[in-house]
Amino acid sequence: MKKHISCIPLAALMVFSGCNKSEISSEMTDSNAEETATTAVSSASVAGSADILCDGTNINANDASVKTEGGTITITKPGTYSFTGNLTGSIVVNSPEKGDVVIVLNGLSIQADQNAGIFIQEADNTILEIAEGSENVITDATEYVLNEDGDPTAAIFCKDDLVIQGKGKLIVNGNYNDGITCKDDLKIIDTTTIEVNAKDDGIIGKDSLYISNANIKISCEGDALKASNDTDENKGTISIDSGTVEIHAGDDGIQSVSAALIYGGDITIFAGEGAATAGHKDNGFGGFAQWGQGRNDDQNEEESSESQKGITSDKSIEVHGGTITIDSTDDAFNSAGTIVIEEGTMVISAGDDAFHADQQLMINNGNIDIQTCYEGLESLEVTVNGGEISIVALDDGINASNPDVKESMMSDGSVLNINGGSLSIDADGDGFDSNGDVYMTGGAVTVYGPENNGNGAMDYAGSFTITGGTLLAGGSTGMLQVPAGSDQVYVLSIVTNGGSTISIQDASGNDIATYTSKKKFGSLVYASDALKEGETYAVYEGDTEIGEVTISDRTSYINTSAMQGGMRPQDDRGQRPDGQGQMPGDMPADGERPDDFGGQGQGDMPHGGPGAPFGGPGGR
Repeated sequence: MKKHISCIPLAALMVFSGCNKSEISSEMTDSNAEETATTAVSSASVAGSADILCDGTNINANDASVKTEGGTITITKPGTYSFTGNLTGSIVVNSPEKGDVVIVLNGLSIQADQNAGIFIQEADNTILEIAEGSENVITDATEYVLNEDGDPTAAIFCKDDLVIQGKGKLIVNGNYNDGITCKDDLKIIDTTTIEVNAKDDGIIGKDSLYISNANIKISCEGDALKASNDTDENKGTISIDSGTVEIHAGDDGIQSVSAALIYGGDITIFAGEGAATAGHKDNGFGGFAQWGQGRNDDQNEEESSESQKGITSDKSIEVHGGTITIDSTDDAFNSAGTIVIEEGTMVISAGDDAFHADQQLMINNGNIDIQTCYEGLESLEVTVNGGEISIVALDDGINASNPDVKESMMSDGSVLNINGGSLSIDADGDGFDSNGDVYMTGGAVTVYGPENNGNGAMDYAGSFTITGGTLLAGGSTGMLQVPAGSDQVYVLSIVTNGGSTISIQDASGNDIATYTSKKKFGSLVYASDALKEGETYAVYEGDTEIGEVTISDRTSYINTSAMQGGMRPQDDRGQRPDGQGQMPGDMPADGERPDDFGGQGQGDMPHGGPGAPFGGPGGR
């Protein structure tokens, strides 16, 4: 039965009024994405309407603007065209006149005999409307005859701007290459269900891809969502405002050459073969190559061009809300520039880094659960201002390092800033590692660090200055470092006897801090403004008191006689050791400041045992 559609709701036509969506996307941080989309156009011209019934290659289209040849239907003028039935062939749009071409899919099945199922060669604007309650299937051929431009390359292929919307169901099968490709701006809005199966990429909006209130499922061997225009700095943006997106991609889940912007929705991404099958690919940030076969960037490029990341961008990634679940062979989030997390809930399993940004990674809020990764947060500059963050890492929980400096014993200019939020870090490598400095002004950080002596709960090449917040960092003693206290925050460095629970009590017997770990830990560093100068504190391991100290210096030491060799704590002035590779002298008595280590000057502590490089085997 044919359904006559004489007009399209105005909301369906909110597309093209000279307003570039990639420009809109760059401004969305300060405006609501949905409001921006609905004001993109105020009117559209629709010349008329035609109902087209298809039966194999038999086509009933009584309209002068519709040309038929075999199973090929060519639309030559603007208007609304409603399709019903089964078509063995393709729909081609070649409409040079100004005005909108509206294609209504109202129970249409296309099996293309060659090339794309729908090929929009030329049109002012095109709207693909999925009629409410209808189910439509577009399947392309397995072999194409390409034109001089190398087109088409997808089951639905559009050379101009395209909107896909409607309350029906659309299934797209890309047997030759991609599922849906738009060479300009592609918007998918207010759709009930779109399912894409593709031999290569799922959905491409070359200039921009915008998704709002859509239900999309993609299964593809290549990238699932992609914006690929790398010649115009204002293009190549992907924006997801709302809806549900479910991705199973052989390569990247979401790939943008400019910006990937998430404002809401429920997004699930499975990239590659998932985290469980990954081997670590050392990306030059200096992690140990202990998981799988560690490789550097040059080796990666030579051996494999595959990228199996969750969300990746050449410039920036921003998350302003929504729920994102990622299971990826490679990084979950990866940007060659910056990543900013403003809000949202994220559950991550990553074969490599959970979050990697070459230049800057900033987390202002949100709930982030990193269930497994090689390294958790990695960038030249890592800043945590808020949020609830849990990290389980096979190497470093946080790694601030300079990607341009491969190996160095000195500070490389990187920095880790912790100004707020709550962080729980369970790391087999360093709990957090900065190849430069660490600054902590607020927040609560708990580290369940390594059991092996080649790593530490904290590792930094510069200095660690703490003026606020609370730090509980347990781990091995082999690479122990202790931050410099301050007038605002005092530090306790505690050597344990191997117990699982440490509690710190004030003179009245009240617990001010408790630390329990399933791991073995030989050391615990506690820093907090709850410690007061002149007050006396007792430290218990289980029910046994292992030390008592009255705070007089910025850094105090408890039970140091239990320490068996290894690295010395840094003194309260935050000075770095000069005697690298030397064995330490006598440990100070409990509660005393380490003024002299084996004849070295005050603050000159060795990095480790004989010949042990700073940072342990393999560097940073």
